[in-house]
Amino acid sequence: MLALSSLLFLSSTHQSGFDPGPNPMLMQHPTINRTTIVFEYAGDLWSVPRSGGDATRLTSAPGIEGNPYFSPDGQTIAFTGQYHGNADVFTVPIEGGVPKRLTYHPAPKA
Repeated sequence: MLALSSLLFLSSTHQSGFDPGPNPMLMQHPTINRTTIVFEYAGDLWSVPRSGGDATRLTSAPGIEGNPYFSPDGQTIAFTGQYHGNADVFTVPIEGGVPKRLTYHPAPKA
């Protein structure tokens, strides 16, 4: 909860492309490493330095990305991506980029 409160404060005090709108509580599932906070907002993953600053979008693929978790070395984010009707596990570097798919489900969820 402290991380989310810090994130709300940071996003409200800096101008950036990140606009939480009238309901900043839509920022969900924060994950934290030594230097960075990554969170889910509007179906994409965003990062912000723990020390403060602008939030940066890490993913922008068509679909929904959520439930981010840092890798043990803190260099990669694992997340759930829903791109083709299925929820699969993907990873993306902490700097953002093209997601790498780790799991393949044979059919859409029923």
